[in-house]
Amino acid sequence: MASDTRLLAHDTIWEPHVAGIVAYLLSLEGSRTPAELSARVVHLAVPGFFNALSPNTTNLVAQLPA
Repeated sequence: MASDTRLLAHDTIWEPHVAGIVAYLLSLEGSRTPAELSARVVHLAVPGFFNALSPNTTNLVAQLPA
């Protein structure tokens, strides 16, 4: 294999990570609506991380706040 990493495209691989970020945000910032949490996670995400994605694919990587 040419690389030690690979992109797993199935959504469920990311769900536990995003759920953990949401739980962390709730513990830090208190109660929020689902829309507020979604906006916060998107705001914290790193854009343009992956190359060669299918059209209409969101190119963001969720991350914890610094």
